[in-house]
Amino acid sequence: MTFLLGALSLGACTPALPPEQAARERAEAYWAAMLVGDYITAYRYEALSTESAADLQGYLTSRGGLQYSRAEVLDVRLVAEDRAEVLVALAYRLPMLGTRDPIEAEAWSDWVLIDGAWYHRPQRGSFWR
Repeated sequence: MTFLLGALSLGACTPALPPEQAARERAEAYWAAMLVGDYITAYRYEALSTESAADLQGYLTSRGGLQYSRAEVLDVRLVAEDRAEVLVALAYRLPMLGTRDPIEAEAWSDWVLIDGAWYHRPQRGSFWR
């Protein structure tokens, strides 16, 4: 019993991840949700979900018609203590335009630290919204 309690207490003292690694893990989880079209899960990684006026239905409605077939986090750079930029390689289709071949792109996106967790913060007017 003493061993079990000791092991549990050691688990509680696990050091925090470096900020870049924590941001990478959150970005990878966000893009994994986007790839399968699970926008409810993706919403949990959006900075706007932490705001008091957050509107899940509005977010779901604004998702548009992009269909992602690939999203790979290539790089993460910390630009401030509470702000990171994440480079993502994307492949997506615009079904409403009848595109068959995916469009390939690389894009930097902003992530912000809110209450100890990293959140995606799209720029206004960007295709991220």
